[in-house]
Amino acid sequence: MKRSLSDYLVALSVIACSIVLLGALTFALSGYHLKKPTRTLQINYEDVTGIKINSEVRYAGAPAGRVLAMRHLTAKEREASANKKDAVLVTVSLDEGIPLLPTDITATLSSDTMLSPKFVALSAGTPGGETLANNATIEGHPAYGLEQITAAAGPLFENANRLLDSLNVTVTGCRFAQDRRGQFTECG
Repeated sequence: MKRSLSDYLVALSVIACSIVLLGALTFALSGYHLKKPTRTLQINYEDVTGIKINSEVRYAGAPAGRVLAMRHLTAKEREASANKKDAVLVTVSLDEGIPLLPTDITATLSSDTMLSPKFVALSAGTPGGETLANNATIEGHPAYGLEQITAAAGPLFENANRLLDSLNVTVTGCRFAQDRRGQFTECG
């Protein structure tokens, strides 16, 4: 079977189009942006668990930008920080449509649900006052996830158990004890 020049041209054009589409897909999935962000904000955090490069930034609940970079603070930067526990500097980019940020905004790490990805949440702040300069540094507040809540509630549960034991002794005059087999026995 003879192959003509048109068969080779079709094969080459299919290969070329496949390479171009593969390159475009790789570029799109990499998260790389062609233009540099015009406005950035630096946020110091104690802990950034769950935040990654390209994590979402929300201003008053609406999408407002992305996390550009994260780095550990040096010992000198930690000593100079208002919060000595700060350990990570997060740089976020802000979209062009976002208004100038008031100086009293708060930056917290948040998520919509327990299983959803975390994002940087910027509060709206008070309008009309002073605004933050480009690339200003603010203090971030850590996220309060299930781990922190259960750790804080642990002593509360222990105290509640002791209170219930005391009430049981007061009401019944008897304390229940657990034997070696794990069975609860009553006192006589």
